[in-house]
Amino acid sequence: MKLLKGLVRIVDTIVDYIGRVSSLGALVIMVVIMWEVISRRFFNSPTIWAYELIIMTSAIYVIMITSYGLQKGSFVCVDVISSRLSQKTARIIMLLTYFLFFLPFVGGILPSAYNFARTSILIGERSWSFWGQPVWPVKLALFVGLVLLLIQGISEMLKLVIWLAENWKTAAHPKKEQEG
Repeated sequence: MKLLKGLVRIVDTIVDYIGRVSSLGALVIMVVIMWEVISRRFFNSPTIWAYELIIMTSAIYVIMITSYGLQKGSFVCVDVISSRLSQKTARIIMLLTYFLFFLPFVGGILPSAYNFARTSILIGERSWSFWGQPVWPVKLALFVGLVLLLIQGISEMLKLVIWLAENWKTAAHPKKEQEG
């Protein structure tokens, strides 16, 4: 159990750090938008690169903070059923849903994301626009973000397993469950 807790702590620390650094992407987006608005409105000199940079930075931002969002529990969760169940039963159902939905989804698209990024890097894919910036950073971010999401999902599953292992006997008794 100590090994699992250590592994969870390492994964959570890495994802937390990457999430915090990636969240700075919102500042980059804001600066580019401000730059474009000021140059367009006040200097009558619109840029050819701002629109695509905003789109690409936004995509990378969203992709890279997804695992951070999972870790912090910021995804929408409708627990109409699980809120009426015991903590033990609710966690068992959560663990099952990770196996039934999360792992097949992320595991299913991860190979495609890898091929998507790999191909883009190998051919030096560029945007269709006049600016023609490289596209591979967004595609690489998709793959890296999915890897981080998978790792964080496994960490969340391990947290559930650890909780169940440590509380299996006491969670069966509702009075003891309320104390913990």
